[in-house]
Amino acid sequence: MIRTIIKLAIVVLVVHAAVKIVPPFWTYVKFRDKVQEMARFSSRRTGDEVLARVVQLAQQFDLPIAAQDVKVRKVENATFVETRYTVPLEYFPSRFYPWTFEVKVEGVPPVYETIP
Repeated sequence: MIRTIIKLAIVVLVVHAAVKIVPPFWTYVKFRDKVQEMARFSSRRTGDEVLARVVQLAQQFDLPIAAQDVKVRKVENATFVETRYTVPLEYFPSRFYPWTFEVKVEGVPPVYETIP
């Protein structure tokens, strides 16, 4: 009986952690992919336009990123974007751990070949 209760408690804690921890990681992956795509197709945009778009994407994903948290660098057609943000992950009920997500992407526009 006690073993069953302990096993059930462990299962409940694992499920709780998964429900609370997986969504921030999933949001990070989606945000990073959107920033990567935006950087890849931004060769004609200025650095300020790219920065504004990254901040707009962060707002869409409800992430704590402000304009001063984003670094945009353009080298010829390539666009480099770096940012980071920290969110508290609830690994145990009412126990939080601050986790920092880093986004570093390089966007190089695709090369289109002409067909002879």
